[in-house]
Amino acid sequence: MAKRAGSQKPCPGCGEIRSNRRASEVCRQCERDLAYAKRVRQELAAAGEAVIVSFGDRDYANEYIYTRDRESGGRLRELMFQLAKSTSVPVNVYHADVENLLGKDDGPSMRVYASMKTETARVIPILYKAIQEALRSEYEAGKADGHSLLMQLASGDLSISDFDNKVLRKK
Repeated sequence: MAKRAGSQKPCPGCGEIRSNRRASEVCRQCERDLAYAKRVRQELAAAGEAVIVSFGDRDYANEYIYTRDRESGGRLRELMFQLAKSTSVPVNVYHADVENLLGKDDGPSMRVYASMKTETARVIPILYKAIQEALRSEYEAGKADGHSLLMQLASGDLSISDFDNKVLRKK
């Protein structure tokens, strides 16, 4: 059987010269890259106006939302993960140019790559940051209120029984 004659012309995609490639063809790597690009285009077209996003494949693989008690922070992180999962469609291809939705990125092995409507992909990180800012603001307000009460106690403007009533009323 005769061996197929190849071309000494560079691949039109990457410029590689291989003697087992016809002049009218691209190399195997470029062929794989083109097939991958076609799959990405098909998945984006199927999703309509969409972008490829990524987030941790489990709730703990995403950025933690800090709260005073760990349980509440974990619950918020879990809910954000469920929101991202429920509003996206998994894609079967890894895509390097993605929007990281929920913070922390532990590398491709711990990521979910999904197609999501562009508007939703914009809103989720904004919601995530708004929750964190609201919690931070509440924490700072609590510190200020506590400081004010202690200063009133120290100056004698507030009696211990009044202090106890205010603290117990807030619980």
